[in-house]
Amino acid sequence: MRTSSVVAAVLFGAVLALDPHAVLGEQAKTAGEAFKNVQVLKRVPANQWFETMAFIAGSLGVTCDHCHSSEFETDEGNPNKLKAREMMRMVDDINREHFNGKVVVTCNTCHRGSVKPQGAPIPDAEHWKKAAEEFPPPPAAQEILARYRKTISNVKNQSISLRIERYGGHGPARLNSTAMLLDGRKARISERENKSSRILIRDGTNAWIDEGKGWRAMSEGESFDAFEVADVFVPDQVGAVEPAGGVFHDRINGLHTYVVPVTSKEGRKWLFFDPDTCLLLKQRQLFSSFYGDGSVDINYSDFKKFGTAVLPTKIEVVNAGGAGLIVRRVISRRVNITIRPDDFRAKLK
Repeated sequence: MRTSSVVAAVLFGAVLALDPHAVLGEQAKTAGEAFKNVQVLKRVPANQWFETMAFIAGSLGVTCDHCHSSEFETDEGNPNKLKAREMMRMVDDINREHFNGKVVVTCNTCHRGSVKPQGAPIPDAEHWKKAAEEFPPPPAAQEILARYRKTISNVKNQSISLRIERYGGHGPARLNSTAMLLDGRKARISERENKSSRILIRDGTNAWIDEGKGWRAMSEGESFDAFEVADVFVPDQVGAVEPAGGVFHDRINGLHTYVVPVTSKEGRKWLFFDPDTCLLLKQRQLFSSFYGDGSVDINYSDFKKFGTAVLPTKIEVVNAGGAGLIVRRVISRRVNITIRPDDFRAKLK
């Protein structure tokens, strides 16, 4: 599974929790027809509903439970949901009265990733630096992609131990210790969180899990989400893509980057590369919603050399539309080691 698939799993695995009874295939219906207790955004296409919820959550920098309880259809017990409806009506009124009903103003117009909109201007040195920058034309997309692939070459398999931090919803960060063996599509994952533990195995096609009660087969949807942690450590985080527009310049944390817009069978994304090394610093997975494009980011940092490859040892998945932030910090990582075939076999009864 390539990373674009992983991002889709993170996004939809998070927002599907809003309505486990929803049928995504009902593309001809509106949200008002397909779902219960929709009062404002009734006209939103049902097949864009979860992406629209993710867009709204990302605009406010919150996760699903900011507005939704476990009983997602109810209005009881959470005034944030009622306030959100009030704000949606305000946005509708602005667009109808000033833009002929076209969606121009959205939640993000004012909120910019914060629950409380910022009314006053914020001095931003990077804004003025960026405005004054002049860069020569960037290289062609294919040249950048070719240079990137040289940085991650010759990695056949890996052994990784890492610490996972999850930030989302309320309360302190959740911590998880994980060890992995990776060999192409094959993966063995051992996870421990508090007093619980589990082992997952994927042999390339099938997947199994042991949570302390013996092995059982995993469904396709279950394994799609469970092995996301392995797939974000596959050396090639770009996969098979086609350039979809000209390369342009941007900044990440004050650093100049080349941005390559691409498409793949999984969707659209932007790839942010260091202009000197062509290391991949970020990828932004784009998804369409009623209000416009939303995104999930994967940030790569703390690069180290493993054999001939240069790979990140810190990976952040930033998904305000449901899952919050997941930080993965590598404790140890070895490449091209000896792996036994039995490591990817579940001991079924």
